[in-house]
Amino acid sequence: MIDRRHTLKLLGATSALLAATWAVPSLADDAFPAKPLTFVVPYAAGGPADAFVRGFAQKLSERLKVPVVIDNAMDGETYGGEVASTFAPTEHVQVRASYAYLEVSIDPPAGSADPQDPPGGRPQNQVGASSRVDLPWGFETDAMFRYVDNLPRQSIHSYVDLDLRIGRRFWDRLDLSMVGHNLLQAHHREFSGGTEVQRGVYGRMTLVF
Repeated sequence: MIDRRHTLKLLGATSALLAATWAVPSLADDAFPAKPLTFVVPYAAGGPADAFVRGFAQKLSERLKVPVVIDNAMDGETYGGEVASTFAPTEHVQVRASYAYLEVSIDPPAGSADPQDPPGGRPQNQVGASSRVDLPWGFETDAMFRYVDNLPRQSIHSYVDLDLRIGRRFWDRLDLSMVGHNLLQAHHREFSGGTEVQRGVYGRMTLVF
């Protein structure tokens, strides 16, 4: 997802490309440009911004009759890991736990006016736990807990979340459930610009045919 800052940068780059295209007729007598043009795109290669600018650059190259080179000069490192374990003490009980760690460092090219990517744009630590228990008389219950680290760059606090479900299946075709969502707090925000996740309880019916 491209945030507001990146969107403004992309619009600026697009405006520059448009200006260069519209300026061609007035500069034709000066045989401009006489050599390939290079545009630096400070986004991940293969991402939506990079793909958009490359497509536009192709049209610009056809109009200018010179090669237009798109250079992605941003440099970065990503490392982390995830561990998970599943425990089933009986055939009717299953528990799963996981932990994920992510570290991202993105550096602009030398001479770039773009600031270094500050930390806190992505959750560094995430913890999850889930369980499934088969109850008597055909009932079953599921629980899912998760902890997500804060996002300082987006002013998002860390949060914990708990979902519970109890249900029963009838005739292998009909499933009736009662679900509790985000039960540990009234609401929380998961990313900047997004709507807040509210606490809720609802019923669910699934019919297979």
